[in-house]
Amino acid sequence: MLRKEKEEFVRWLKDEIKDAKSIVFAENQGLTVSEMYQLRKEIRLNRVNFRIIKNRLAKIAISNLGLKDYEKFLKGPVGIAYSQEDPVMTAKLVYEFSKRVPKLKIKGGIIEGLIVERDGVEQIARLPGREELILRLLYLLSWPAQGLVNVLTASVRNLLSLLNAIQRR
Repeated sequence: MLRKEKEEFVRWLKDEIKDAKSIVFAENQGLTVSEMYQLRKEIRLNRVNFRIIKNRLAKIAISNLGLKDYEKFLKGPVGIAYSQEDPVMTAKLVYEFSKRVPKLKIKGGIIEGLIVERDGVEQIARLPGREELILRLLYLLSWPAQGLVNVLTASVRNLLSLLNAIQRR
């Protein structure tokens, strides 16, 4: 790349990741073309991007965002997965793929502006997704109302059961 192309690429990458809620760095050495294609296909379906970027250009783009201590993740052949939406989804997708294809190794990440080591990314990946958390919350919020309805209808059900038992005698 020429210097001007590199500068444009760094600006583009900076714009891409400035609003990212999560960035996961993964070593991709040894992945075949078909494995890389499968990874990109799977994560693209969930609105997550995966790019193989020169470490020097990635350092420049990320340093412009004011983050520190991420350089340790940019050693060797590294791919960057990032998403502007669900911070857990990026970690979850890369983690699930790395379990199936051990050649992809998670190095660490930046989640909601915090530097997270490999173990932290894996713990975040095990969290339930946003939709599941919303469903759990709705269930918990509806539980008291369901309990009240059950209590109020229990006496009517018991009365009907008693009357049916008397009628059968």
